[in-house]
Amino acid sequence: MLESGAVLKQRGWDGFRIVFVGTGDAQPLLKKRCQELGLDHRVEFKGFVAWEDVIALYRNAHVFVLPSFNEGMSALLEAMASGLPVIVTDGGGTKELVSEKNGLVVLWAVPDALASALAFLLESPERMRRMGQNSQRIAMQFDWEHFTRRHVALFSRVLEDSSGVQV
Repeated sequence: MLESGAVLKQRGWDGFRIVFVGTGDAQPLLKKRCQELGLDHRVEFKGFVAWEDVIALYRNAHVFVLPSFNEGMSALLEAMASGLPVIVTDGGGTKELVSEKNGLVVLWAVPDALASALAFLLESPERMRRMGQNSQRIAMQFDWEHFTRRHVALFSRVLEDSSGVQV
């Protein structure tokens, strides 16, 4: 992500900000790399963030980026439910939730690709708004009520097919 920020900066994008949420072993290295790239004033490391505060971060964001090799889908679904357009790499099942309707899928560890995807979204607030609305619609298909209805329908079909009895 930091390397992509440096590419954006080189391409003349000036008003962006990168916010890292969470902690991990790589944080000291990321902070050092941030300084090396001259991005100190554009990057914020939030560390651990309480759930209530995460919601506010989503509300203040313009784009959610998950440039991970293998990451779970919970943060992605949260961001989508918050109405954000998303950029992900093809790992951990994230690709199945993202299409050209709600975001972009880029190659992992290719800073130019991520920077280009960010620029593509940032240059059109209308595109970001439309993709964010689509993200929200897609994420709502993964709520508990929706899952429950789908599972009951599936179990009913299985029982009916196996016994001839309708539930």
